[in-house]
Amino acid sequence: MLFGTRQKLEHSSDIAIQSQGQKIERVSSFCYLGVTLDEHLSWNEHVETICHKVGKRLGLLSRIRSYLTQKLLNVYTTVLYKQF
Repeated sequence: MLFGTRQKLEHSSDIAIQSQGQKIERVSSFCYLGVTLDEHLSWNEHVETICHKVGKRLGLLSRIRSYLTQKLLNVYTTVLYKQF
């Protein structure tokens, strides 16, 4: 992954990096230690990933809400917030 502005990255499309004769694949983003980094160093992809995770968990919570006591609901909510 190369980091830079959009203009500089447009001019670097022909750069090929090799290590021990193997061409290294160029990617536009990757996840490192739970943080999604992109080539422009913006937070857009990371925020989208976190929102997707939260949405899935909130969907699960809304489906099982009627089966939980208030105490269990508080525990689940506390665990959810500690993960993010």
